[in-house]
Amino acid sequence: MLFGTAGLLHSKFKDTYPQALYTEYQFLKHKYNLQELKKEHWLFFKTQPRNFPTIRLAQLAQLLNQSNSLFHFIESKPTLTQIQNYFNVSISDYWNCHFIFEEFSKQVEKKIGKSTINLLIINVFTPFIYFTTNTYDNEALREYALELLYKLPPEINHKTKLFTSVNFKTTSALESQAVIELHDHYCKTKQCLQCTFGQEIIKIV
Repeated sequence: MLFGTAGLLHSKFKDTYPQALYTEYQFLKHKYNLQELKKEHWLFFKTQPRNFPTIRLAQLAQLLNQSNSLFHFIESKPTLTQIQNYFNVSISDYWNCHFIFEEFSKQVEKKIGKSTINLLIINVFTPFIYFTTNTYDNEALREYALELLYKLPPEINHKTKLFTSVNFKTTSALESQAVIELHDHYCKTKQCLQCTFGQEIIKIV
């Protein structure tokens, strides 16, 4: 269903695996009146093969297939290690020697890397917890989400590097998310005079 609605399946496949996916998708498409994206919407060019949409969709499919309710999993307040293991899925053997359909590649097990898993926890898992706490007004879960961010290493990207370049170092994902927020609301829009950090820097200068 994921590959089909992504627009990545067609009837001209020669390999048995994508043929089977296409056949199954045709049944699901008719049953649920599914709509498809265009293949051109997916970014392959200038993307590392391990991050190809085909690999990420295969990982998502396996995650959905082997997991119970995400909401019930969150309610149990799993440890950081348990969450990391939750995302540590193995995909179909077909993808261990393919990055895209019907183009054979050197066999490599394609698991989600630890740094990517941490990014998923920071940018997907904890925001989802916040969404549920706003819906059900659960303060304990809100505190739990903050704890997770505090235990994770800081996210490193071009926004956080701007702060480290002026010796403002973050020690956790909670702090790196804060400086990303500062960047988007103040630095990006050049609102230095409204920013506490900006005001202090101007005083020094």
